[in-house]
Amino acid sequence: MFRILVRIFRIMVELTAKIREKIGGGIKTLRRQGILPAVLYGQGKNLPIQVSHQDFTKVLKDAGESTLVKLLVEGADGQTEEKNVLIHDVKKEPINDKVIHADFYEVSMSEKITATVPLVFVGESVAVKALGGTLMKSISEVEIKALAKDLMRGIEVNVGVLATFDDRISIKDLMVPAGVEILAEPDEVIALILPPRKEEVVAPVGEEVAEAKATEGAQEEGESEKEEKE
Repeated sequence: MFRILVRIFRIMVELTAKIREKIGGGIKTLRRQGILPAVLYGQGKNLPIQVSHQDFTKVLKDAGESTLVKLLVEGADGQTEEKNVLIHDVKKEPINDKVIHADFYEVSMSEKITATVPLVFVGESVAVKALGGTLMKSISEVEIKALAKDLMRGIEVNVGVLATFDDRISIKDLMVPAGVEILAEPDEVIALILPPRKEEVVAPVGEEVAEAKATEGAQEEGESEKEEKE
């Protein structure tokens, strides 16, 4: 058994939001103006807000749904409140995949929460490069439990340690920072190398036909000799 050293991706991004006054039919007008309607909830609130669609798209790409975002909410009085949030739910157009709505969940910095974190596979296995094997990834993400400040964008896993077809990377091989718990069975396999498939040697069709004719001829010759003796 070996321990897999992993690199943890942690980032902190900011996004500016405003209290949203338009609801219902007015939402279509906002979207045409490049504004994304959203909702901020958690910590006893459910507040309609709006953000720049362009800015949100960039933040979603950088932070995903497992990294803290500092949401700067501008109130009607001109005051700005900072909220530590996660992008919790994103709705998209089914045809063009364009984001049309988002939910932000305000988290408590003193309570542990769960989040799904993607695994980022890097490196190259000797068993693939030299032995012709195929890398098989059993899972592509893991669920973790941690304080909001310890959440991460992703966990980088180096598959270069897979040198033979017997090697495995399992949940128990991952090393994460203190305070972060991976909510999966320790023996669950993350990645392994499949050996190349053995191809059966198939005789060419011409050879098969010739062999069949030879066999048939031998049988007929044997029957003729038998009849002559009789």
